[in-house]
Amino acid sequence: MPIEKTQQELIAEKLYPANPAKILNLLYFLRRRYEEDYIPSSPQRNLVSAGYVGIGVGAAATFSSVTSSAEKGQPITLTGTATFTLTNGQNSVLLPALGLTAQINIGRTDTSYAAFQVQAERSQINPDGTFSFQISGEQTEKMVAGNHTVYIDAFSPVGAVRLTASGQENDVRIFAIV
Repeated sequence: MPIEKTQQELIAEKLYPANPAKILNLLYFLRRRYEEDYIPSSPQRNLVSAGYVGIGVGAAATFSSVTSSAEKGQPITLTGTATFTLTNGQNSVLLPALGLTAQINIGRTDTSYAAFQVQAERSQINPDGTFSFQISGEQTEKMVAGNHTVYIDAFSPVGAVRLTASGQENDVRIFAIV
């Protein structure tokens, strides 16, 4: 039974009948190279990109207010707006921040107040990006009397951004526990 020849061996015999083995390696190389560069075309590509909170047309990153003072055991309310843009080609959509974290007394060096974080629940962020969440009474019960600092970080798919508190230094607001 004769051994079957590959397509490259048959082509080599036609191109160089005296010694087909001489060009066989070149044919195998060209065949591998041809198949290697093949990239199938995509019928439709959907390129979606997200931006940072507050960056883009109509996007907002504001920390509007904080309850100015409260007694121990009473909640402190934080409000504002946090949105980011999601772009698909030429269409852009404003979406609410994926998450919010209130940073209480973080980075404060002038006191020995305990630093901690409070996460906003997803249900506390409205579809238009406005939010209102609280530092619970349980947390304020543990806090010492005096002035405390708070800033808010908002999250989008690409990263975190500190929300701007207009008129405040370093976007930090102050509230008092009495």
